[in-house]
Amino acid sequence: MSDRLAIPEGDRLNLSDAWIRSTAEAFPVAAIDASAPRRVYLDRDCEIFCLVSAEDYEWVTQWRWKWNWDRTKTKRYAIRTPRISNGDGTSRSVTVYMHKEICARKGPPPSELHTIGDHQDGESLNNQRDNLEWATRSQNRKNRKR
Repeated sequence: MSDRLAIPEGDRLNLSDAWIRSTAEAFPVAAIDASAPRRVYLDRDCEIFCLVSAEDYEWVTQWRWKWNWDRTKTKRYAIRTPRISNGDGTSRSVTVYMHKEICARKGPPPSELHTIGDHQDGESLNNQRDNLEWATRSQNRKNRKR
């Protein structure tokens, strides 16, 4: 293994980052963009994935994500289900949607009515920052693909 592929001690690089940097160094042309969207795999077979912005990738990969259908079984969403304590010794699962978490990282909703993390292109697994926006129910309905 070449020194170029070794991850320097103390750096918090994951294997994807190390591969991107080492591969980019191997090509004289900027063939690989380090700011390109990253894939987060949502199943064991690595067949279903979502896209996230490079700036959110390290944060998103702190947790194991999976996918779930929407109510109409037409779209998949990236979710995680942590257990939350009820305070009385019991706990319950809550569903956390990746796109809403990334919207919250971008900034708070502009009003109390803006409760939906809207995918501007209608692709439910495209969780890049520039594709996500806070929306009201009526705004989200207008963007819906038919």
